Amino acid sequence: MAKAIRNSRLKGQWSFPLERRNWAIIGIGIALIAVGYALMSVGIFTRYDHPLSLVVAPIVLVIAYLVVIPYGILKRWGSSDSQKASQ
Repeated sequence: MAKAIRNSRLKGQWSFPLERRNWAIIGIGIALIAVGYALMSVGIFTRYDHPLSLVVAPIVLVIAYLVVIPYGILKRWGSSDSQKASQ
């Protein structure tokens, strides 16, 4: 029984699930996070109730943290071989 389980693990070839496009999307998300915090710091150098730091920066950060980064992690890019097999 244990030998069958061990052999089944050796048959499947594991590859890292994130591709170059995923890393590019995650990089865009990290850049958006940096932009969001930079916009939030505008309130330090100008008046404290600046609209960029109170409205725009939180929206950019929420989009980066809750949309772009998870999309970059969860998106699977289908290969042409698997698409041809399913058709």
